[in-house]
Amino acid sequence: MPAFIDSIGLDFERDFKAPLLSSELTANPYEGYTWYLFDHPRLAPGVLHAHPSTVGSEPTLWEEWFQENVADASEAPVFELHHHLLRNHPHEGEQGQWRGIDDEHPTPVLDIQWHYINSPIGTPSLLR
Repeated sequence: MPAFIDSIGLDFERDFKAPLLSSELTANPYEGYTWYLFDHPRLAPGVLHAHPSTVGSEPTLWEEWFQENVADASEAPVFELHHHLLRNHPHEGEQGQWRGIDDEHPTPVLDIQWHYINSPIGTPSLLR
């Protein structure tokens, strides 16, 4: 995971490890979450997901990190970092919605209405 995080333009030590080690939380905010590096046919080198093992009706957060080429096909690649914070309920500032059934996302998040933002901060949101 550290190599993947560094490869998409973040810094594992700064953005993931340091916030975890300096956290004053007494409980793991990601308890019950699965961290999964997912191969993706269009988004090399893949997508990192942090999602709850099950999603019910209670407010839930799912996060994903990836980089995407935003250049036109005729131009040199220009990669943009995405850190999506997805919630299973409407929230202030949401930038879009997603609900899907496909083989490009972890099974527990499928067929649920998600409301998301693309965070400008790469640090996992529950460690901020």
